Amino acid sequence: MTYTEQPLLVTTVGEDRTIVLPDSVPNGATIGIVVLSGAPKRKLTRKARFKAALAEIEAAIIHSQREPIALPSDAELNALIERARKEPRLA
Repeated sequence: MTYTEQPLLVTTVGEDRTIVLPDSVPNGATIGIVVLSGAPKRKLTRKARFKAALAEIEAAIIHSQREPIALPSDAELNALIERARKEPRLA
């Protein structure tokens, strides 16, 4: 087996899961891929959404301690759940 030294190329995986390489890499070349970052954007977005939801929950708890909130009926809660299931998911 012969080893030929090659330059290190660093790129980012696109939203469509493609990797763009320079023209100096020929078609059909064998390449190695090493993931350098452990936090893709979708996970950061998910964490950000979780933090925002948690802040809303905490604000609702504080508000309900000052002014008790009327609980929804079972029918209202079921309607909210159905509406949430029908909304399109982002990412």
